[in-house]
Amino acid sequence: MSRKIFYLLLLSYFIHFINVLAVEPQFETRIDLRAKNMYPKSICASDFDGDGDTDLAIANLASDESILLQNVSVLLNNGDCTFQPKVDYKAGRTTESIFASDLDSDGSDDLVVVNRHDNFISILYNNGDATFRDVVDYDVGLYPGSATAADFNGDGKQDLAVTVSFAYVAILINKGNSKFDDPIKYCTPDTALIGLSRHIDNDNDGYRDGFGAKSICASDLDGDGDQDLVVTSLESISMLFNKGNGTFDAYVCLVCYGIFQFLISSDFDGDGDNDLAVTDPISNSVKVFMNKGMGEFYSAVDYAAGDFPSSIRASDFDRDGHIDLAVENVMSDDLSIFKNKGDGTFQTATTYPVIKLSDLFVVSDFDGDNDVDIVLITTAGRPYISILKNRQY
Repeated sequence: MSRKIFYLLLLSYFIHFINVLAVEPQFETRIDLRAKNMYPKSICASDFDGDGDTDLAIANLASDESILLQNVSVLLNNGDCTFQPKVDYKAGRTTESIFASDLDSDGSDDLVVVNRHDNFISILYNNGDATFRDVVDYDVGLYPGSATAADFNGDGKQDLAVTVSFAYVAILINKGNSKFDDPIKYCTPDTALIGLSRHIDNDNDGYRDGFGAKSICASDLDGDGDQDLVVTSLESISMLFNKGNGTFDAYVCLVCYGIFQFLISSDFDGDGDNDLAVTDPISNSVKVFMNKGMGEFYSAVDYAAGDFPSSIRASDFDRDGHIDLAVENVMSDDLSIFKNKGDGTFQTATTYPVIKLSDLFVVSDFDGDNDVDIVLITTAGRPYISILKNRQY
């Protein structure tokens, strides 16, 4: 064998080795922390104290200090993915979800808690140091479920969108000075389930109450610079397109029948249009809808996940410049990582075992090493916080 051929073979093996390292993110052995005196229902992550580290906020069904009262726990990051003892705050009685957004434009992320059976959302404004002012409640209607924030009317302030009564979306426009307008309601699909009529106005507000709205996200789907909405439910995936002033057109069904869990929107193929990924627990798959542009989508491509895929997150886990997917599978007790090939298609999932009954998770660089880590919570059984550290580099 000539020296030239030898060096070419050596180079090819080296390139193959580098590619193997980039094929899938590597996570360290899972760390499970007993979530003492917490009963997690939802989780979000943000740098609440402005120190550059990503902290956690957990909405609980109850806590030790005062059952059903002090039920938002904030855990500050020490900078190495270890967390200080929780500090509890009051929200509603039956929390359903929580997320972070800077609602008062002071540079610090506040907390929004959706209280399912109290019929309102609770806002805890951040003082800038990860302490929070007394809760402010907004009545949004019967049985709110999921919520998100975006600037819907282009005035630079974060507005709110909440799924309510399973049949419509309530939009609360931010007036500034930590105040919101009364909710404006937009219908979403509410077709009957297998012969069961659900078209009943339970709260006498003029809207028929549907069944099963699960998740909502804001994204510019039609490329006009405005934030649109996508809603999943136990029967459909629907879109509401923003007119540009914070009001929305009537819903458009992307999929009119089916049972869907959570969704995420990101540009998977790098063409400048936001695509969609939705978990489907019936087919045990992730459905990826590629955007044609102008808010029209190709038919879904299904990728096999575990048993009953639920929560989904999008991030570049291997730092190759392409958005990957992470999906939590509730019944098979594992996490599926789908590596983006770079063109919006995904490799076969790599799975990581998680603690039984883990349901929700967040992704961020929790240990400051510039890799995206994963923090999970159990929402049933004994409460745990689980940490998967990314050791890609």
